[in-house]
Amino acid sequence: MKKENTIHMNNTGLKVLDGGQRLNIENSNHHFISAYVTDTRLMGVLAVYAHWHIDNFAEDVERQPNASSVTWGDLHQFFYIDCEESGIETYSEIRVSDPDEVERLEQSIIGGLGAKKVDLDEIRLRSLMSIWKKYNEDHKLPLPEGKAHYDFIFSDGDTPDDGEAMELMAHICPTVKTDYQLINFFLMRCFGNDPEGVAFLTDKKHLSSSSSKKPSVDPAIYGRYFQATMWRNVIDKKTGTEGEGKEYLCESIVEMNGNYEQIISLLTVKDLKVIGIECRGTSPISSTEAALVMKRSEFVTVYDLLLSEEEIENNIDEFTIGFHMTMSETENGRLFLSYRPNNDHVDRRIFQLNADVNGLLFLTVNGQLILSAYSEEDAQALEKKLHSSVLKPHLLITGKFEFKNPVLYEFMHSSIDYFETFLQLLRGE
Repeated sequence: MKKENTIHMNNTGLKVLDGGQRLNIENSNHHFISAYVTDTRLMGVLAVYAHWHIDNFAEDVERQPNASSVTWGDLHQFFYIDCEESGIETYSEIRVSDPDEVERLEQSIIGGLGAKKVDLDEIRLRSLMSIWKKYNEDHKLPLPEGKAHYDFIFSDGDTPDDGEAMELMAHICPTVKTDYQLINFFLMRCFGNDPEGVAFLTDKKHLSSSSSKKPSVDPAIYGRYFQATMWRNVIDKKTGTEGEGKEYLCESIVEMNGNYEQIISLLTVKDLKVIGIECRGTSPISSTEAALVMKRSEFVTVYDLLLSEEEIENNIDEFTIGFHMTMSETENGRLFLSYRPNNDHVDRRIFQLNADVNGLLFLTVNGQLILSAYSEEDAQALEKKLHSSVLKPHLLITGKFEFKNPVLYEFMHSSIDYFETFLQLLRGE
């Protein structure tokens, strides 16, 4: 139901009505309020948020003797962009200014990105979205549903040229501060078949497209990989390589279509830019071999959650918003993932993609709450967070375990009702 304000404009009888959800977005006026993008371009994904004020105020309405009422409202837009495969992949919107509802949607979209927010003005927002609209068109990828509600963002004149696109990349990407960070980002862009990302991290004098110098970086060196994921990378610096650039030997585990390969690369780095890359060898490995290389210990704490099903539903936001977690449904319960607040795990000699997760909670259909982390410190931090939440009076700890190999995911996908029963089967009891 509309709430009528008592605001009158120039004694025309014009009244402002708060009824934004009734507005036709496509045919309304759009007034830019704010926008941001996550600083995750070098990880291969982006989330974009835009806030607009919309109204149906006509330019000549004050000259109309019987002017109609003006309806206004807020439009909050979220876009998820896959920079390697799908382009603009999803679109979501909220038509009311409810901070909790906006935060809930924001958490579900960007909670797993380990992202910082980079402010965008209206010009940069339109330029960024136009770049990715063109990506969808060039790759014959459909835009997400709801195009009539966001099509006003695009304009042919807003698509930047190559130089402007690189400036925009520099604005939205984090500053590369170490060789480890540079190399891990660079190889992820190579295996992600992302020539723009590769070019951004390369000294332009050394790109194969440059005629000023013998080519030493080919953006398509690993072009045969498509929809590939670099799960692990180990970097070793070669001694005595400083003058014309530092040389690093890298051993990567890459997965494509369920198949794993071990790839050896030699990278040359100077002034935090890549100036050379060579492929020194590739060899297929089994998924079992890959799992053994990437295995980590798992620390598990098991609780009984002393709440009824109705009370659990009433407290479910505590897991997602209160703990800054993302939720997904499974056959046997709900999985909540807690991600690190940044992507500092890229700045390591030994990079592992799943090191961005600092812990998870699995809420079973039988009311068990199982906490898991890959280090004792992360497990203790998540326990502390639980014990300082509104759930504390309803938690009864029933066990603490350390496993040399992760087991919780296996339990989640089993048909066993209780974790203790699962452990008995593991022990052969």
